[in-house]
Amino acid sequence: MDERTLKLLEFDKIVEMLQLHARTTFGRELVASLKPFTNFEEVKRKLKDTSDVRRWLEKHGVPPIGSVRDVRAEIEKASSGIMLDTSELLKIASALSAAWEVKTQLERSNELPECLQRLSSQISDLRWLSESIRRAIDENGNVVDDASPRLRRIRASIRSTRDSLMRKLQSILSDKDIQTALQEPIVTVRNGRYCIPVKASRRQSVKGIVHDKSSSGLTLFVEPEEIVELGNQLRELQLDEEREVKHILRSLTDAFINSIEEVKITLNAIAHIDCLFSLAEFSLSLK
Repeated sequence: MDERTLKLLEFDKIVEMLQLHARTTFGRELVASLKPFTNFEEVKRKLKDTSDVRRWLEKHGVPPIGSVRDVRAEIEKASSGIMLDTSELLKIASALSAAWEVKTQLERSNELPECLQRLSSQISDLRWLSESIRRAIDENGNVVDDASPRLRRIRASIRSTRDSLMRKLQSILSDKDIQTALQEPIVTVRNGRYCIPVKASRRQSVKGIVHDKSSSGLTLFVEPEEIVELGNQLRELQLDEEREVKHILRSLTDAFINSIEEVKITLNAIAHIDCLFSLAEFSLSLK
């Protein structure tokens, strides 16, 4: 059918109304691509599908299609070899869980229309991937200690080393001779190193490494020499932690990459399910 005929039929306005019923971005895009059918058999089949879905909808309602998030950007990024971050991986876990919930709710019915059965069968069981992601990353986007045995050991060492370092610093701060050289008896962090604020005029009273100074120049932030070795150990452990976190995220990204075709098929099925329910809801609105 040519564009002139479509305009005369105001088909674009019908599509716009249909899009209002779609619950996902990819479902809306699929609706936007719809064109009138010219083959009679195809028209009959589509009318039957819409009628079947409408009857099912009136009994059971719409499954939670809108909870399936659009992860096509994450698919593209991972496919190009870029490691996904924690927020992107959590988004994927959410989308896969939601897609499985759609399948579960549809197949709970003994009277599921054939068109929905066909699409539901294309939704892959990727719960193992979403569960792997959620075991490694908490809801705030932090990689948890138990994401790997190595990360758990590294973080335990970080806590132990930091505790030892802080005990030494508290001992230094309680030294009467040192106290008179301080602007105030606190511990601060400069360039990733634990320091104490020393009066510039009393620099020689505290042996150590200067990591920063105040804008006025009156205060020097000094890492006392007694904790330099512990500070080095802590920094090495922190670098080990960063490497292990990257390794975990890389492994999860690779697991996603290995399942990308299944994810694409699942999203495509959700888009078509969304489109069918949009058509069914639209037909109900015309009653």
